[in-house]
Parts: sequence; C-alpha cells; structure tokens
Amino acid sequence: MCPPEPDNAAEVKVSSNSQHSPVFAIPSVKTNIIANLAGHAWTSVMMLVFVPFYISIMGAESYGVVGIYISLQSIFFALDLGLPQSLNRELAHLCGQKADRRRMADTVRTLELVYWSTGLLIALAVLAASRFLAYQWVNPETLSPESLAHAIRIMALLLCIKWPVSLYTGGLNGLQRQVAVNIIVGVTATLQGFGAIGILWWVDPTVNAFLMWQVFVTLLQVISLRTVLNRAVSSAGSGRFRPDVLRQMWRFAAGLTAASLVAMVLTQVDKVLLSRMLPLADFGIYTFATAVAAVLYRLIAPVFTSYYPRLTRLVAAGSVQETIRTYHQASQVIAVMVLPAAVAGAFFSSEILILWTSGRELNAEAAVVLSLLLIGNLFHGLAHIPYALQIAHGWTRLSLYINCIGLVLAGPALYWGVTRYGASGAAGCWCGISFLLTLLGVCGMHFRLLPEERNRWFLQDVLAPFAAVVLVTGCGRLLLNEIDVSRLQTASLILFTLLSGYAAAALACREVRNQVVSLLMRIRERLAATEHLHQQEA
Repeated sequence: MCPPEPDNAAEVKVSSNSQHSPVFAIPSVKTNIIANLAGHAWTSVMMLVFVPFYISIMGAESYGVVGIYISLQSIFFALDLGLPQSLNRELAHLCGQKADRRRMADTVRTLELVYWSTGLLIALAVLAASRFLAYQWVNPETLSPESLAHAIRIMALLLCIKWPVSLYTGGLNGLQRQVAVNIIVGVTATLQGFGAIGILWWVDPTVNAFLMWQVFVTLLQVISLRTVLNRAVSSAGSGRFRPDVLRQMWRFAAGLTAASLVAMVLTQVDKVLLSRMLPLADFGIYTFATAVAAVLYRLIAPVFTSYYPRLTRLVAAGSVQETIRTYHQASQVIAVMVLPAAVAGAFFSSEILILWTSGRELNAEAAVVLSLLLIGNLFHGLAHIPYALQIAHGWTRLSLYINCIGLVLAGPALYWGVTRYGASGAAGCWCGISFLLTLLGVCGMHFRLLPEERNRWFLQDVLAPFAAVVLVTGCGRLLLNEIDVSRLQTASLILFTLLSGYAAAALACREVRNQVVSLLMRIRERLAATEHLHQQEA
C-alpha cells in the first residue's frame, strides 16, 4: 500500500542545516522526564489518598455527582479540535527561530480566543441540559433534583474554566517548560485535595461546596499557566488574533482530532460490547484488570511529553542526524520504562492481584486477562515515539488510517473472542489487535520517514531490551515456582525481579547505558572533588 501524501503543515523531508539560532534555553530531556514522572506520581497519589475521604464525608451518592462531571469532562475533552497538540508542535517549531517570536505570541492569542469561545459554548450547553439531566436522566435517592441541577450548573462553570488548561499546558510543553507545568499542576492538585477536605469538614459537607472549591483552584491553575506561557512568548508585545494562523494549522489539527476520536472509540468499544455480552461478574474482572494495566501509561506519558517537542524542534531545524539520535534514544527510554513493568506484571499477574486485593479470592481468569492486557498496552506504548515523530513532521493520516483498521477489526474479533473464551478472549483480541496496529504503524512510519532506521529500531531499541527483561523475569518466575514463601517474601521477590529487569533493560540499550555511565561518572567526579575540598580544609 502506498503511503499517503504529506500534509501541508510541514515538509516530511528536511534539510540538514538550521537557519536560525534558538530563542530559548531548552531544559534537558532528563530534567523534563523527571519532572513529568514526579508530576504524574504526585497527582495520582493525591487522587488515591483523598477519594475515600470525599466519599466518607459527602456520601457515595454525592460523590456519584462528581462522576457526572468526570463523564462530561471526558466527553467534551475528546472534542478539543487537536488544538493543544497543534500549539505544542507550533511553539516547538517556532522557538528555534528568532524571527518568529512575534508569531509565537500571535499563535497563542489566536488559539486562546478560539479555546475560550469553545469553553463558553460548552458551559452554555451544559447549563441548557442541567434540568433535563437532574430531573429525567439521573436518579438520585437522597439528593433533591433541584440540588442536583444546581450542582450541574456549577459543573458548567467548572468545565468552562477547565477547558483552556490543556491548551496552555500544550503550549508550555512545546516550549519544554515542563518543570513549570508540573510545579503548577502539583501545587493545584495539593490545594484541590487538602482544601476540599477542609471545606467539606469545617464549612459545608455537600457536593456543591466541593465543586465550588474545584472552581476556585482551577481558576488559580488557569491563571498561573496562562501567565507563565504569556511571559515566555510575549516579550515582543501582546499577541493578536490572526486568521492565517488557523488557516495554516487547521489541516494538522483536524487530522489529530479525527485520529483521536477514532482512537477513543477503538479503546472503548471493548467495554461497550463486553458490558452487553459478558455476565456482570466477568465484566467487573475485565474492568478491574483494565484499570491495573493502564498503570503503564503513567510511565509512557512523561517520556512522550518530554521528547515530542524536542523531536518537533529538531525536525523544524533540519537537524537530521540529531533527530535520528534523539528518536532512538527516546525509543530506548520508552522500552526501558515499560518493558520491565509489563513483563513482570504479565509473569506475576496472579501474585500481584492477590497481594493488591489483600488475599481475597479471585477468579483465576483475572490473572490471564491482566497479563494479556498488559502485553497489549506494552505494544501500544512502544509505538508512542514513532507516533511522536509522525506528528512532529505534521503527518497525521497514518494514525487515522491505522486506527480505522483497528476499529473495523475490533468488533468481529471481540465478538468471536468473547463468545468462545469470555473475558480472556476479549483481552487476547485487544492484545492481538494492538500488536498488529503497532506493527503496521511502525513499519509505515519508517517506510516513509526513516527507511534506513527500521531494523535498528526493532533490533536495538525493542528486541534487545525485551530479550534481557524476559530472561531476568523468567528466572524470577521459575524461582518463585520452586520455593514456598510468605506473602512478604513473594512481594520482595517480585520487587527484586522488577528492579533487576530495569537494570537488564538499561544495560541492553546503548543510549540509556551511555546516559547511566555518564551520570555515574559525574557523580564520581563530584564526590572526588568534594573529598579533595575536605582534605584541603583539613
């Protein structure tokens, strides 16, 4: 099959020279990865720690109202028109060109006006539907419909304020100001958690008070993100609305939106079909395993967010060799991050589920489902850096075509798998579809953009760390099979095997190994310098 023509937003082939000097001092990728990992970890901790307290103070039904907001947010945020990633790419492209500082400010202002206008329309739509949702759609038992309608009206305000957060975050990520983003996100997540507990405990233990506090903190977050972004791009003066910015970016944004919508349907079609086809208990097992397997994306997202703007900037600058080096480095970092966790989770799925659920009896099928979903998510995770390089070149059609193929295959495959093998059949189908789509996407990207780097990606970036991790983790699995140990010893052995897998993966990847060696050498030099200084002082 012939690859599609490139979008007009960017040239696929780039020259080998950059004509402009960079405007910004760019933080290192390692700094951004650490910041992103810390930010994701902290927000996850805040969510896990405070949700039980919310339910305890407000009651399960009131917290169910918060679930309505989460559902509305998921629905509307899937329709973001591709503007956050478009701004990410455009600013990453422009930040290396001194002559385009004014255009950066104009781009931010143009997309900002579009985004705020869209947020206002969303708020008006939710306001218009508030009475219908409260009186006819939701069935509260203790909350009055009028109180519920009032809560939904607060949600409309919260959605309007929350809507531009992804745009400002995308712009700052494009400028590689990810440390600032994660500081703001971490501080506001902390305020949201502790402040909500204080409001519910000492002021008003109702869902309306909870939502109003979220409005206040989200407003602080939006103001902070907007201020940092404007200071980064507006030294040449305040930007202005420019229709030509939208004309230039619409094709890329539309391609991202279409691919994202199809991907969203593809990732949800299994839940929709299984909720109808499986017994509720089996569907519960599948849902639980899906949530556990999704932990891998907490490791993938920080790396993708760190490397995507750098790849975009290198492509725009025409630095071909540096683009190739960074591409392989990012691919190996992704492999080191996700391979040990996915393989260990698949090999020890039964033990992990028993430890996580405090020894409660589980259906044996749950471990099989978890193992298959982890491997499927692993394949999907490995495709993230090739996808980043695609959109760095402004090429969105390949992802759209690949996702459409997956959507066509998903329905019949899931029906066959569920009718024959139940929940494990559905997980196996997702694993197979994920492998096929990753293979097609990676091969298609390399055929078009980096034809000479395909074998290196498969052999050095993926297969080498995969073999090392499987060897180490397999030894741990065999050892656990041969000995009789307590739960604490089982957890310790799994943890040791996981850490050994990370060490093996890092050693198997040349780019990561070189980074580790360089870091150890710097630490050694600093220790030697400190010791020499102490000797001089003595």
